[in-house]
Amino acid sequence: ENAKLVNNTKVVSTIRVESQEVLASDLIINPNPTSSNIKVMLPDYYSGNYQIFNFNGILVQEAKFNNQSELQIEMSQKLNKGVYVLKVITDTSVFTGKIILNK
Repeated sequence: ENAKLVNNTKVVSTIRVESQEVLASDLIINPNPTSSNIKVMLPDYYSGNYQIFNFNGILVQEAKFNNQSELQIEMSQKLNKGVYVLKVITDTSVFTGKIILNK
């Protein structure tokens, strides 16, 4: 969604993409907060990849998976304590969730 002000009126334009953005409620992350590993439950079996971004939006970890409804993710020991964004990307959907890493 892109928004800009034109004559003090907010104009919003959206770009449609083929994949569907899915609410975080469809993504179950346990334990959260975590100190090392997490288990991510997806609503169905998917193939794709996951990406973990730090607070500044920098990609810090990623991996591929094939035909899974549950992902076991080992949080990198290099990561500092803080809030991270998990993005799970499949052929048909993009799931996003928040991870709190306590060390």
